[in-house]
Amino acid sequence: MKKLKRLTALMLSFALIAAAAFVVSGCSGSAFSGKRIVRISHSQSETHPDHIGLLAFEEYVESRLGDKYDIQIFPNEILGASVKAIELVQTGAIDYCVASTGNLETFDDIYQIFSIPYLFNSEEHYHSIMENDEMMKGIFTSTDASGFEAVTWLDAGVRNFYATTPIRTPDDLKGKKIRVQQSPTNVKMMEAFGASATPMSFGEVYTAIQQNVINGAENNELALTNNKHGEVAKYYSYNEHQMVPDMLIANLKFLQDLPPEERQVFDEAAEVCNRAERESWSDAVEEAKDIAKGDWKSYLKVAKDDSHEEIMLQGMVIASVSPKIEFSEVLRYITYYVPKLSNWALVDAFCGDMKIVARHQEEAYFFIVHYLKSTEEYSVRFAVVMLMNYYLDAQHIHAVFGLFDSVHHDGYYVKMALAWAISLAFIKMREETVQYLNHNHLDNWTVQKAMQKILESNRVDKETKDMIRNMKKKRNYE
Repeated sequence: MKKLKRLTALMLSFALIAAAAFVVSGCSGSAFSGKRIVRISHSQSETHPDHIGLLAFEEYVESRLGDKYDIQIFPNEILGASVKAIELVQTGAIDYCVASTGNLETFDDIYQIFSIPYLFNSEEHYHSIMENDEMMKGIFTSTDASGFEAVTWLDAGVRNFYATTPIRTPDDLKGKKIRVQQSPTNVKMMEAFGASATPMSFGEVYTAIQQNVINGAENNELALTNNKHGEVAKYYSYNEHQMVPDMLIANLKFLQDLPPEERQVFDEAAEVCNRAERESWSDAVEEAKDIAKGDWKSYLKVAKDDSHEEIMLQGMVIASVSPKIEFSEVLRYITYYVPKLSNWALVDAFCGDMKIVARHQEEAYFFIVHYLKSTEEYSVRFAVVMLMNYYLDAQHIHAVFGLFDSVHHDGYYVKMALAWAISLAFIKMREETVQYLNHNHLDNWTVQKAMQKILESNRVDKETKDMIRNMKKKRNYE
């Protein structure tokens, strides 16, 4: 297992370098090598099973065809949000992306089948169907007319209900507001259960439950442990109403233009990706949980910082133990950890895990804010992302905007964090954010990037996007 982890950490490092090279240069990293660049997009972080699976894909292809192909993986929606990434695959602008079956419903109705509750009898039944090539071929190729097809599936777990009160029978769902994925079929499913379906992004669920905006949600166990939803929703019901895969899709022309022997390598790589993705994440989560249950303080004292994976694990341990210790002690461990943040992926993963801050907003506020004055790029990004995750509410929004104006760090990943935060603020508090977009002290690049992210959101209607486009155009000429 340790050998696997070392390999994973090495591959993660290579992926970060490749992504950084793309962002900085804005052009092909292999422009002078003669290699065909193959770009793959997904919406998760480098610690997610999807990314680990894609790294295995990369390693397999390049070990056999490395003289011809340069595989580049872009996580965290770097190349666009999920629907946008699918459209980029359609056009051939990128070659692959990971897509949820919910988003694929808009391209072919056949994908609605995966949102039907109790489609599978068990996980074994689910896996046996997904592994049946003859049965899945028709689904994988159903989007050929749209210019892409699925090449493999990725396990997204078994979905169950969890809430602030027990759910033992369907009657317990009646009248409850339950978060669902943004899929029409999922909305209908929840209505059939007698609950009020509330579509929202996954990142909003913790706070929505905490503030009683919703009563619960439905997802796999990792939502409770890794994403800490179990802190605010104490009751988890193993009803197993859905077993939903993600799909790795590829541009059809790219696949068809491959020589037969090369196509075989890419098809085999997709199978390798599937196996690696299904095996990867549980090991990291289980290890973190084991450490958290044991002598975690001793572990943190001796933990080494010689790999991305080891630093990530330290952050997971701090997040795991944070609900069990005094919050003042949590802040001490954050102080210990922040200087170790050496890339944006580590920052974003750690901030996402520190949901304990939502329960200690005022106590944590000034502690977080002082990092905005740091000279270290990722320390500043830490502060921005924490403010974005836990302080975009009516009580703090104007103060947060003022803090954003006070940031004077020119680091690319600071500016991208600010743009990301503003775009999310727009979704949550539109009027206040529009005012801020019209009256701020940020540089033009950051504001333009924030507007771009708003335009890419599928949660913004066409009329509003037209308004943002006009604002963006006007600012370009200022």
